[in-house]
Order: sequence, then structure tokens, then C-alpha cells
Amino acid sequence: MSTHTLLPQCVCGAALGTDGVLHGIPVIGCAACGIVRQHVALTDAEVAQWYRTRYHAGGYTHTYDHDRRVAVLRADAYAFPAGGVVLDVGCGNGAFVDELRARGVQAWGQDLAEQSAGPCVDVGALWDLAYPTDAFDAVTMHDVLEHVPDPRAFLREVARIVKPGGTCIVDFPHFWAAEGEHHWKAIEHLWMFTAEELRHELEVAGFKVRTTTSPIPSKLV
Repeated sequence: MSTHTLLPQCVCGAALGTDGVLHGIPVIGCAACGIVRQHVALTDAEVAQWYRTRYHAGGYTHTYDHDRRVAVLRADAYAFPAGGVVLDVGCGNGAFVDELRARGVQAWGQDLAEQSAGPCVDVGALWDLAYPTDAFDAVTMHDVLEHVPDPRAFLREVARIVKPGGTCIVDFPHFWAAEGEHHWKAIEHLWMFTAEELRHELEVAGFKVRTTTSPIPSKLV
């Protein structure tokens, strides 16, 4: 099992500041950079166990049909060329993988939940699966980074497996907009980055960042 655990400090390396409550969620704010994190002490192993056993048994409520309709919107917006090799990190029920494959894209999925297993989906932590360096033309992450105990290390691993000149698409809740308030969820969402903070984390990982209009309301892309 990966040793990446919930950081004892902010992603910026500074000590965490004062506890508080926002939208009913206990949070800790960074005294140095202002990043807000949910106040939950879980190791990487405990997070993985929660997703394996509980997330699809009540935590996640969308149906495959719903997710396939959303996948159509995303695939239309991204316009990946047929034949490209794409990894959907945190692929859930695999709806986006299926939609891309229906369009001729060589899509694969990764997820922690055992329910996600399938012929085109690998189950396990991203680090443990150890994909080859420069393996994918593109990596997508829909509603994933906010769940990750150590997002900075996670993004560096994603950068490693994307080909030079390739694409990483991050779809992230717009926590700080009125339409994004429903994304404040206990246990699930650990990091509440603003758009500027998300951009910074991507740049630290080595990505050149371009924002675009999200096909899904209440999201940053």
C-alpha cells in the first residue's frame, strides 16, 4: 500500500492554522497561504479502505446512466482524437472510459473501489499501479483531486505518466461559488482549493495551466 498519507501540514509546507466550521464541515486553514482543508485524520490506507467498502455503498449516488450522459458532455468538450491513449484517474463506474472507447479512443481507467474493476479498469492506488513513464497522451481527473490525501505528490505522479506535450484535464469542485456549496462533503472532499490555488498546485507539479469553460456547472476545469 502506498505510504502517501494525509499531510500533517498544508501542501505549501506551512503549519496548519485555526480550526473552524464551513458549510457544516470541520476545516483547518493554512496560516501562511490560506488553503482550507477538511479536518479529518485518515491515513492513505484508511482512505483506500473507505473507498473500497463504503463509497459505492452510499457515498456515491449517481447511476451509470447519469454518468454516461455527463461523459458525453465531457467527451464533446475535450475532443480527444481517435487512437489516442487516455487514462481516467478515479474513473468510478467507468462511464467516461466507455464513452471514449465508443469514440475510438484507447481509454483506460484507474480507481480504488473494487466495484470499478473491469477489462479496461485497474483497481488500486495510482502509485501502486506504477504505470510506465510517459505512458499516456492524456490523463483526466473528474472530481478526484479533492479526495487525495497528498495532492501535490499525486499531481507529480500524474505528470510522470503523461507524455511530454500531453494533456492533464482536472475537473474540480468550485467550492467557493454559490453553485458549488453542495460539494462540501464530510470525509470525501479533503482540500477546498480556490481556482488560483488549484492553478498553483498544477504549476508546482510542472504543468502549464490553461483554464477553460467547464461542461459541468459548479466545476473548475
